[in-house]
Amino acid sequence: MKCTQVVKDEKGDIKEIRCVYDPNSRNMYSDKKRSKAIIHWVSAIHCIDVEVRLYERLFLKKDPLDVPEGSDFTVNINPDSLKIVTGCKAEPSLADAKPNDRFQFERLGYFVCDPDSASGHIVFNRTVSLKDEWQKIKKFFSHP
Repeated sequence: MKCTQVVKDEKGDIKEIRCVYDPNSRNMYSDKKRSKAIIHWVSAIHCIDVEVRLYERLFLKKDPLDVPEGSDFTVNINPDSLKIVTGCKAEPSLADAKPNDRFQFERLGYFVCDPDSASGHIVFNRTVSLKDEWQKIKKFFSHP
């Protein structure tokens, strides 16, 4: 599909996306035309709400004990090391996720279903963000 027009209301909210469909790009594994990119989306009508916990580095410094005199390691704790986001929209099949099931969420990272999950309240913890992973890979390959 290729977007040809975006229709917005008077507030600037998107109300409609007009597209054209190319049947020759349907199967990316066939010898037919390949798409440059694939966008995955979740139907707002059919999705489920999940809680997502986004973990970042726990400490602000590489050495948490590198502190001013009279302070302890707690001055180096990252106040943004955990962000909890509720009301995230997810594919309905994730309602069956069990603790420790692992998933890659497109363009976001890798997640694991948390043991805190219960029927009607699924929780996912980010284990690796794609940005962080890309930075590690880039750094590895840039070394002589």
